[in-house]
Amino acid sequence: MKASVPRAYFDTSVFVAVLLGPEAESHEAALTAVAAAQQGRMTGVVSALVVAEVVGAPAGRICGFMT
Repeated sequence: MKASVPRAYFDTSVFVAVLLGPEAESHEAALTAVAAAQQGRMTGVVSALVVAEVVGAPAGRICGFMT
């Protein structure tokens, strides 16, 4: 019998909160990205990065989490 590997998704709500900071202009888009990523959809993670870029998150924050 083949052992199943549990799937683990990192806590994207923390990831997005750090990227966007407390002054996020687009909370609806951020919440949508978080919800999608927590369901295991890669597009949610991509959306979170796009939202962070739109609201002006420093590039260092994004690069630090991607490494």
